[in-house]
Amino acid sequence: TFSSPSTIALPLGRPVRLGVTIKAKTPGVHSAVLNLDEVDGLKAVHQVQTTVVAAEELTSADEFKITHTATVEWMYGRSYFFYVPPGTPSLNVQMTIAMGNARMLLMRPSGDSRYELATYSTDACKYQTGGSCSQAVVKPEPGVWEVLIENKNTRGDSRFVRPNRTTFTVTAEILGNTERTNKFESDLTVSFTSNSAELWTYEFDVKPGTKNLVSEMENVSPSGADLDLYLFDCTTGQCMLKDLSQRDNSDERVEVQQPSPGKWKVVVDPASTRYITKGLITFNM
Repeated sequence: TFSSPSTIALPLGRPVRLGVTIKAKTPGVHSAVLNLDEVDGLKAVHQVQTTVVAAEELTSADEFKITHTATVEWMYGRSYFFYVPPGTPSLNVQMTIAMGNARMLLMRPSGDSRYELATYSTDACKYQTGGSCSQAVVKPEPGVWEVLIENKNTRGDSRFVRPNRTTFTVTAEILGNTERTNKFESDLTVSFTSNSAELWTYEFDVKPGTKNLVSEMENVSPSGADLDLYLFDCTTGQCMLKDLSQRDNSDERVEVQQPSPGKWKVVVDPASTRYITKGLITFNM
């Protein structure tokens, strides 16, 4: 993966540039340590360490889908890296366990794990023995996403099963690509007006078969307003909070996978504003 000249001459008091060529032959994490040794003298008088990630690209040549099958031993994990281009409508990742116990985590390009509820994450695909689990991220962050399959469960009897290795298949797929036909469309956009003394509420119906429900605020004015966004499931007659977004501005977004069909509602809370605030709420289903 890494290559560089085997020798270098260092004149006194003058910097010299050393070129390092990086060409990863396989996807994944690649690391190296560059040692500067004196000829027939001291070893490793200076060291520089570097790490690069070679991500796989989801392209039309593979129908925007990549699948891997592997085995991971107990107390170990296996990572896969996929590049998600800007403007991707949806990223779907599925884990299918043929044998053993495992969980799946998605790590965003920003380095934080992706949480199903609110801005921060929790396990969306918790430890399970056999079966499948999938996560769909609508309008994912562009960049390199990490899919981590872990076999580190210390609860229950999973660690005593012999063999306690896990065999699994993981599939990453871009949905709604402009080169495909199953695009996500914006079903509804409504305007809202709120102030520091009242909440703004909007009720709507989710159709049966909806895979993902996303709501986000746009074009909020004034730009310095701090608004929070809440999403409630009212399909049982009692509204239950399913997602919330409480950033320090009005760049709010909530999401629910596999929403129950029926009545839902969003609530805009003017957390910090002394002015009448206006904006748009966009729903994608």
